[in-house]
Amino acid sequence: MFARQQRILVVDDEPDCLFLLENMLTRAGYLVDKALGGDAALRKLGKERYDLVVVDSAPVLASSDALMLASWADATLIVVAHGRTERTALADALDLLLTAKATVIGVVIDKAASRGGSRAS
Repeated sequence: MFARQQRILVVDDEPDCLFLLENMLTRAGYLVDKALGGDAALRKLGKERYDLVVVDSAPVLASSDALMLASWADATLIVVAHGRTERTALADALDLLLTAKATVIGVVIDKAASRGGSRAS
């Protein structure tokens, strides 16, 4: 008997990000569905069941929607821009997430220089 492939819904408002994540996850053996924005995601979630839903939301300090999503999620990753996100902003965002009862599992540092000196984007 074969194991069932896991179904993943990827939600983002940037088509290029959706394409990249779909490509990576499909190559890793997952069945991937994508939604361009929250409204499309809600329509899909009303019709289909997924093993995992990955959502790229607005910054916590810029949108109350991000806090609502985080409070519903099983896990939340905070993404910060290297050299641009101030420590106080990160601390404020973390406080808001914890107050919203979000399960914060880590921090991703984006746009950091690689060992070769070029910046990842």
